[in-house]
Amino acid sequence: FNALEQYYQDQGRDWERYAMIKARVVAGDQVAGAQLLDMLRPFVYRRYLDFSAIEALRTMKQLIQQEVRRKGMADNIKLGAGGIREVEFIAQAFQVIHGGRDLSLQQRPLLKVLGTLEGQGYLPPAVISELREGYEFLRYTEHAIQAIADRQTQMLPDSEQDQARIAFIFADAKASASKNKRRFRALEKEIKKNKTLELGMRQMLLGHIYELTKQADLAEKTYASVAEGERWSAAQIRLAVVQAETDLSKARATLQKLQTREPENIDSYLLEADLLTKAKELSEAYKRLSAGLEQEPDNTALLYARAMNSFAQGSIEGLEVDLKRIISLDPQNAQALNALGYSLLEKTDRLEEATEYIQQAYYLEPTSSAIMDSLGWAYFKNGRLDQAVVQLRAAYEAEPEGEIASHLVEALWALGAEPEAREFWAEALKKFPDSEPLKAVIQRLDKPAAGE
Repeated sequence: FNALEQYYQDQGRDWERYAMIKARVVAGDQVAGAQLLDMLRPFVYRRYLDFSAIEALRTMKQLIQQEVRRKGMADNIKLGAGGIREVEFIAQAFQVIHGGRDLSLQQRPLLKVLGTLEGQGYLPPAVISELREGYEFLRYTEHAIQAIADRQTQMLPDSEQDQARIAFIFADAKASASKNKRRFRALEKEIKKNKTLELGMRQMLLGHIYELTKQADLAEKTYASVAEGERWSAAQIRLAVVQAETDLSKARATLQKLQTREPENIDSYLLEADLLTKAKELSEAYKRLSAGLEQEPDNTALLYARAMNSFAQGSIEGLEVDLKRIISLDPQNAQALNALGYSLLEKTDRLEEATEYIQQAYYLEPTSSAIMDSLGWAYFKNGRLDQAVVQLRAAYEAEPEGEIASHLVEALWALGAEPEAREFWAEALKKFPDSEPLKAVIQRLDKPAAGE
């Protein structure tokens, strides 16, 4: 560590300062990793106002622009002009310039940094609002691109069909019917008169608009009108979703009609099981997942859904069989490894085996908040309380969530930091007032004190 500290102080380059803003411990000894990051903090955040960072930023931006032009990546929403990286650079410039003196800027999540820049008066609210909205828009778009391409990419697609799919996904994620009724009406008119769009696509887009604007009857009628062909299967899925709002049996009939015509349509089995699960019909949901597995015995989505169903019904044996089948098919399936490890951790005394599964998952996906939480909980179960607190804090920072918060409360309490545990619990409960794990944890921990 001393040698590494010396390197950064003597030879560390400007781009490394920007990179280190995002640095966090992802594997190994969490406590030692935290100590290392603390040791390197003076390299990242100078104690004086460091305006040389602006020139360094300008140089990095020029290099990125040259690379974008050389590789023809103008449509890259991360590196291209006005992309994600530019929003990050703006925030990071303030961090490296002022972060040595203003400790509130020494944080990783970009949206939190933007909030601090606004709260501390570094940038006016209107500018922060524009940056925040732009960043969220680009991140949602990135997720849509990657969902369609099924790989990590930030390039906008060339085909009109994929561009329409992105618009469709993005509308689902971002639309607010109460604020955008006028826009939706205008969009509806445009879609109806746009004859360049294939009919089935127009019907799907219109059906989606009717869903978003709570016009269930119109949505159902529109989806049902899609003729058999390329769009028919997707229309039946959406039709069932709409029908399920008022009539589960009608939705199931639609899905089973689809299954009869397309036995390999896995989405129909998954949706039917999900609707049944929400209706508390777990046994029937299990049967429908099993019916899907008769068509595709090695489908990992079906196996995982059935494993979760088994867990909900109290069958660890059923869960273990299906998750181990997934792992045999895909040894690097981090989701299955984590689910198996966490379930064994919670419901059995096989502590060592459970921890091993979680560690394998963490090795594969060290930035997953769910897996970080599982590992922190495994540390807690193993009595490694210091590491548990560090890991659970990192998980909560990555994704603030009620169950993760409840685990951190319990770890802090066990470590003897009861006042901090109570304070954190109270703050978390304000954010997640409906979290059952969070409400239950303080009642459970308070019981011994109440009995004294």
